[in-house]
Amino acid sequence: MTLVVIFGITLAANGDLFQGRLSLRSKPLPAHDETKNQQTRNKILPAYDETKTQLNTLVIVDTDDYKITEKDVTDLFKLASDIYLKPKTGITFNVTGIKFASFSEGNLNFSSYLDEEYAKNQESKSNLPEYIVAFDKNEVTNEYGGYKAHYVIYWLIDDLENGQKINYCNKFPSKYIGGQYPSEISIPAAVVDYGHRYAICGYDTDGITIISNTSINGQCINQEGIPCISKNGYQMCSNLQNAFYAQNLLYYSAKTIVHELMHNYGENGEGDHFGTNTCKENMGEKEFQDILNKTPIAPFDSVTKEYADMCPNVWQNFLNSKQNCL
Repeated sequence: MTLVVIFGITLAANGDLFQGRLSLRSKPLPAHDETKNQQTRNKILPAYDETKTQLNTLVIVDTDDYKITEKDVTDLFKLASDIYLKPKTGITFNVTGIKFASFSEGNLNFSSYLDEEYAKNQESKSNLPEYIVAFDKNEVTNEYGGYKAHYVIYWLIDDLENGQKINYCNKFPSKYIGGQYPSEISIPAAVVDYGHRYAICGYDTDGITIISNTSINGQCINQEGIPCISKNGYQMCSNLQNAFYAQNLLYYSAKTIVHELMHNYGENGEGDHFGTNTCKENMGEKEFQDILNKTPIAPFDSVTKEYADMCPNVWQNFLNSKQNCL
């Protein structure tokens, strides 16, 4: 789901094999000097910096909609890293902060909330994230699971216009976001429904009130009268109970976190979805078919889901955006 939102200013090798060969040698090995070996390795290999393979992520939870804990949040991002982001990119989500706030107080959204927070806490401006995820249940997230957004670092606007050095560096900058403001001072973001209920059945249009024990209002892939079953704590379409997203309540939310992240690195909106004509044109038909014909890796049942329903070339845009931040 794509909804472009511009908030403006407010928005082994292992040793066993070697040991087995040792007895076949006709001459004894020279004494092993671990210190010398370590010195050699230190000269050849640069020090490993784990932070270069992490996407620093700030999470905001609307407490009006969700009663979840910090562990709930970190578990979801670990799932999103483990099955989606890391296998494809080598990158993991690094949750650097979790903020709990009531958006109904002051009619806030995540962008205006952050404006107030950064205004009150000047020190927080020196530790800005590279991705922001707001868990917020609204009409769009309730129906589709989420949408992409971005946050404009409002206090850097004047610096940029005056030609001053910008005190912010994102290891994964996107040239496709910012709207009327430059992408250099814009942070990729997403608004997501935590624990989004896949394939609801028998609910009224509000998605909350159960009024039927069979599907209505175009539910269950536009099939009226499909029996509803109880699964994952809600009424689900019986014809979709074995689908991938029905197997784990958090699969859909994990997908959406990654899906909307990738939308920030594409310029074609829904055209950047997996399998669209735009996707095939950008990749080339043969390359696309080669990927489509691969066997999906566990736990996925299709390559489409493996890519979080996003075109592989957009994933490549994300990887190509990587830069060093000193």
